[in-house]
Amino acid sequence: MSGSSVLIKNNKIERSGDKCISIGERTINTVVFNNILDNCHIGVEVKDGSITPIINSIIKNNDIGVNAYMKKAIYLTGGTANVYNSVFENNQTQTQKDENSEIQDHSAGDTSVLKQYLDIDANQAPAGLWESF
Repeated sequence: MSGSSVLIKNNKIERSGDKCISIGERTINTVVFNNILDNCHIGVEVKDGSITPIINSIIKNNDIGVNAYMKKAIYLTGGTANVYNSVFENNQTQTQKDENSEIQDHSAGDTSVLKQYLDIDANQAPAGLWESF
């Protein structure tokens, strides 16, 4: 995604070789929700002024689970990934960021993000992660 507003929802992305999902170039309205990101070099990459919430996802068996960095100096900042209610499993490195970037992991059960980003009432949302593949 580059400068896009997209909801990436209910996917199983595996063995892509490089990145399961790559978000860059000042993308601020893209939400990664309810995905399984498995066996890629990088599960989610966020770069170049992009800010992305990653919600209710399973990020597993990757070299790097979530990577945030600045690729192009024109953007003046790296990427920001906010991870909510997600599971990191068996990645060689769970998260990696450079000095221009930020990754926050709120995976302890913050359901308010469902309402904030997806307009889902937490009382109506199914419990647990979506893994019906």
